[in-house]
Amino acid sequence: IIEGQGTAGLEILEQLPDVDAVVVPIGGGGLISGIALAIKDIRPGVKIIGVRSEWAMRARATKSGHLSTQFSGTIADGIAVKRNGKITVPIMEQVVDRLITVSENEIAKAVVRVLETERTVLEGAGAAGVAAVIFGKIPPRFQKVAVMACGSNIDMNMLSRLLERDMAQQGRLLRLKVSMPDRPGSLQRATTILAAEGANVLEVIHDRSFSEVPINVDISFIYYNSLLY
Repeated sequence: IIEGQGTAGLEILEQLPDVDAVVVPIGGGGLISGIALAIKDIRPGVKIIGVRSEWAMRARATKSGHLSTQFSGTIADGIAVKRNGKITVPIMEQVVDRLITVSENEIAKAVVRVLETERTVLEGAGAAGVAAVIFGKIPPRFQKVAVMACGSNIDMNMLSRLLERDMAQQGRLLRLKVSMPDRPGSLQRATTILAAEGANVLEVIHDRSFSEVPINVDISFIYYNSLLY
């Protein structure tokens, strides 16, 4: 497997002969071991930078290998291994020059950015290297950097969630809750105001049972503000 992964390193050198750094996600270590061995054999001066997920590092730090509920899942499940392989560890110690850790939020943003700019779908594990570049974790002295963007095995529900979450963080997707008199026309007045502000309403929740004011209704809107972009 390691030898097979090395062909990716050969292709990098063929396509970018003057590359000075290669960024590779690390799970069990097979991919980066193969790439690093192939590249170092031909161009020893090229730096190999491995990227690990914060989730995996937290898991390895616990004796049981299990995390609390807060960190029970990860978007980068392809590299969410609790230990490196026995064969790969000695290789990585020899040929990997630097190790970097990226957070779940950074990986999530990388998935969305690649989809927006390159129209390419990456899974969380495959976007870990991109996350390291986007968030400035690669030393600036490297001017020609190759990043392994590998794998597109991501659940569509997860991808949709990441896109909506990113839109909310950018202020493109908004949520508004208002308390209004519970009588005919209240909802229409609220939507008229939102329409005048350029809001494209995606979801409306009309709540009588748990309203803060007994004679009112709580109306929650989730909307996209088209006038901002």
